[in-house]
Amino acid sequence: MSKSTTAKKSKEHGWYRVDRIEGHRITREKKNKDFVELKVSWEGYSDPSWERFDGFVKDAAQKVERYLIRN
Repeated sequence: MSKSTTAKKSKEHGWYRVDRIEGHRITREKKNKDFVELKVSWEGYSDPSWERFDGFVKDAAQKVERYLIRN
């Protein structure tokens, strides 16, 4: 699965479903700006991918919230 910057919704509409959030990291990009990325496990896929936190949270808010509370 390729890296994207938006959450994936449902496979039926050409999108994907989040199974769980496995981890997080902070990455530094241009101009020394830091971004939070989440390691996302997708339903029906064995390999997780890293997704930027911004934009992702609104579509998968409950799973992100559960991850943040546990960690």
